Amino acid sequence: MTGAGSGGVASWLVEAGAQRDVVDWAQQHAESWAAFWEACPRGDWLLAVATRAGVPREAVVHAGLACVTVLHPYLPEQEAAIDRAVALVRENPELRYSACEQARLDLDELLARCGDPSAHAAVLAIQALLAAVDDAVSAATFVALTVQAAVMDAGDCGMMQAARYTQHECARLVRESISATVFLHAMDKAQVPRRPDQGSL
Repeated sequence: MTGAGSGGVASWLVEAGAQRDVVDWAQQHAESWAAFWEACPRGDWLLAVATRAGVPREAVVHAGLACVTVLHPYLPEQEAAIDRAVALVRENPELRYSACEQARLDLDELLARCGDPSAHAAVLAIQALLAAVDDAVSAATFVALTVQAAVMDAGDCGMMQAARYTQHECARLVRESISATVFLHAMDKAQVPRRPDQGSL
């Protein structure tokens, strides 16, 4: 293992600017990066760390796309703007955010019409997915907003259960999309954590 792992998972996360809850979880459950990838309960943490480790942007975006199925129940129905935005990202691996102006405008217009908090969070999630074509960290934001949409849909009594289920499903889909081999290869080459001014975990 290179310098990325020699100080331990939690130490690397601290240097990378990770939030306290990520570090606390890693201290208790992740003795190695392989253990972290296998056991991490949240897809947004997985994608944020994968981005810091240098997993290719296309792979991170693809993993975000895999989680759209989890978000789908909370999206406004029969909205072409959502279908177009997701298709744009899915069908154009070399897509740049500057080429998404119409899709961004369509989502802004849809967002202005969303009165339901869950649907509002879901549309924000699609906006984050679109932004991930340039800034892979936004894929983690997409997953976090997917969890938020589920929580807002669940109501007071079901919020915690909805959050846990959605986090678990997104983590499972991220692991299916980005193999442990790909992640560990990137982490082996990640000599220095990227600094907090590039976004926090």
